Amino acid sequence: MKRQKILVVDDNPKNRAICEEIFQDDFDLIHAEDGLVALHLIRERQPDVVLLDVMMPGINGYEVCQRIKTDTATGHIPVIIVSAKGQTDEIIEGFDSRADDYIVKPFVNSELRARVTATLRLKQAQDELQQANRKLQEHSRKLEEANERLKELDRIKAGFTAMLVHDLRSPLSVVQVTLQMLESDALVSQSEYQTLIRESLASCNDLFELTSDLMEIFRSESTTMVLSLSRMSLPRLVEEPFRQATVLAKKKDVSLDLRLPEESPVIRADSYKLQRALTNLLSNAVKFTPRGGTIGLHVALLESPGGEEASPGVLIDVIDSGDGIPPHDLPFIFDPYYQANTKNSGMGSGLGLAIVKRIVAAHGGEVTVKSKLGQGSRFSIKLPLGFQGADEDSSPPEAE
Repeated sequence: MKRQKILVVDDNPKNRAICEEIFQDDFDLIHAEDGLVALHLIRERQPDVVLLDVMMPGINGYEVCQRIKTDTATGHIPVIIVSAKGQTDEIIEGFDSRADDYIVKPFVNSELRARVTATLRLKQAQDELQQANRKLQEHSRKLEEANERLKELDRIKAGFTAMLVHDLRSPLSVVQVTLQMLESDALVSQSEYQTLIRESLASCNDLFELTSDLMEIFRSESTTMVLSLSRMSLPRLVEEPFRQATVLAKKKDVSLDLRLPEESPVIRADSYKLQRALTNLLSNAVKFTPRGGTIGLHVALLESPGGEEASPGVLIDVIDSGDGIPPHDLPFIFDPYYQANTKNSGMGSGLGLAIVKRIVAAHGGEVTVKSKLGQGSRFSIKLPLGFQGADEDSSPPEAE
């Protein structure tokens, strides 16, 4: 183990010899007879502690101490003044010169050794703290650099995805139009290929919806969702999503139940986006509900929790009798690109629920889910009726 170095600065050879006797067994000692030599040795040898006399030829110990402490290269080195000047004002002057300790001659050898040992322990702790701080700063710098790289990769990913989605839509449009022409052709409609064409057209439409969902996700992640608000009655809001779900449910012999409140309040919302959120929830419910199951679309008014002056809300529940969602999937069900591991999950993209969450949040609401395996799921949307937003359409509510 490397021995620590002590610089003894004293013009009296006897005092230097006493220090040699006290410390030579455990430390390497360096000697200086005056302040100028001491300053040179400190820069050159970088001792671990300095024992400094005050009354010396040339510059005195107070000034030497000040020079040591004001030099960035040596300011970290502890200085212990060892002097016969023991008056209170003299000791105060020593500490004013930024000495770390002050010992009055004549001293007890064991006390001097103890003071030096304690000072060195403190210096070692400070050095370790500074080293840890440097490592922390370096780690923080690397994290910032990694974060910037991740942001750049995210921008590249978003640009690439947007370009890919855009390029996919053009050939998809050609395929879609071709399939539609074939489906309406009199000869094909009578052939055994009609079913294949319809299934291909349905798959093509699913791809169009997927590309739209991808674009919606990237737009909502990169910018704040812009709403075009208008006033609409609750029955009018849920009518179209329910109608579309009914068409899908008939193919699986799934029954739908619509419940509306007796009152018909007006809600301020972006009707297109909010209806899309409901359509996503209902289509998911149909997808995961087995043949012969049931789906409920239940709408209820919520009383204001803050008294008469606060805005009331509306609760929209989409309830299915499907397989349910495993408990370990529930915390991530609204994350983009996440696919719950249900038996009937197929190869869905998982984007629909993420879009639902963003649309509802943009309206000042929240969407939650409760589910038990074998008992189905309940998705709940809570919305404030008096939602305050921008771009409101001043037209009257749409007629039912």
